[in-house]
Amino acid sequence: MSAKPPELAVTPRLSQYELVLTCRFRNLTGGDLALATRLYDAHPDGSLRLSPSTAYLDVRDGVLVVEKSYLAVPEELEVAERVMPLVSRVPNLEEWQEEIRLPVPPRVCHPYRRALLAAANIGGDVNADTPAVVDEVEVVFGAFPLADDLALSAVSPAFSNVFHIFPPGVAASRQMLLKKRVKLSGELLVLDYGVTKPK
Repeated sequence: MSAKPPELAVTPRLSQYELVLTCRFRNLTGGDLALATRLYDAHPDGSLRLSPSTAYLDVRDGVLVVEKSYLAVPEELEVAERVMPLVSRVPNLEEWQEEIRLPVPPRVCHPYRRALLAAANIGGDVNADTPAVVDEVEVVFGAFPLADDLALSAVSPAFSNVFHIFPPGVAASRQMLLKKRVKLSGELLVLDYGVTKPK
C-alpha cells in the first residue's frame, strides 16, 4: 500500500446537556505518527487528569473549533513559552478512536485569543460569558511524523499511551494539522469571550 495522508473522521451527537464528538483517526502515512491527544491538565491536588475532553475551544466565523495541537502564535503576541500537547503513538496502518465530551453550553478556552483581548482592554476582565450560536464544529488535531531524531517519554505509568515529545521545536516544525468540519443536528449555544471593563 502506498503512503497516503492520515484520515480523520468525526461523528457529532448533540443532546440537551452534552456535545459528544466521536473522533476516529487512521494512520496511512507509511510511518508511525504521534497524535496530539491530550493537553496537560491536573486536579487541584496536583494529580494528573489528562481528560480526552480537554481541548482548546474557540469560535471562528460562526463555527466552534475544538483543537488539540501545537498552537500557532499570532504575530501581534509575544509568548515566553509555548506549550506542546501530549501525544499518543499511532503506528502505521493502525487506528485511534476517542470521544470528546463537552458540557452544553461549552465555554471557549483559547490562551492566545484571550491574551490578545486582555492586551487590547487594559484593566478589563476577559471571561467566557457572552452567548454565541453555532451549528457547525471543526475538530483539529496535530500529528507529528516520528523519526530517529524525536523521542517519546511516558508522562505517567497511569497513562500508558500518553507521552511528551522531544525536542519540541523539531516536532513543531513537522506538525500536520488534521481538520474535519461537521454539521450539528441543531443550533448550539456557546459562551464566547467578552470583556468587562472597570467602572
